[in-house]
Amino acid sequence: MLFFHFSPGLTRPAHEWIGWVMAAAVIAHLVLNFRALTTYFRKPWGIGIMGVSMVVMGLSLFDLAPAGATGGSPVPLLMGAVERAPIERVIALSGHTVQDGLGRLRDNGFEVLSGQSVSEITGGDRGRQAELIRTLFVQ
Repeated sequence: MLFFHFSPGLTRPAHEWIGWVMAAAVIAHLVLNFRALTTYFRKPWGIGIMGVSMVVMGLSLFDLAPAGATGGSPVPLLMGAVERAPIERVIALSGHTVQDGLGRLRDNGFEVLSGQSVSEITGGDRGRQAELIRTLFVQ
């Protein structure tokens, strides 16, 4: 589900913790089978496969996309635009009047001044930004 940028509830934390469990299992497997592993280093195919695997793993740590390349999910671009837009524009997107939207935000503990962006209102806190967006968009 994370591949599709859809992560309700515990999807993201479960994915992260299960990843740690898998990493620990791999390390335990390597330790328990170390002698068998070292026999692969004596064969050219084994060395080649491990070498290619290490190169691919190393390259995965770098962003190899050309500068200015487009692609991937548009969600981060959309969220960045919402983050930087004046609050009145975000309220208009939610379908509320400006007065109603500002009132809803103030009722939910947000200190809002006219012309501020979502990022300015929340101090850049992503959790507060999500709360602000929920306040405006959830009916």
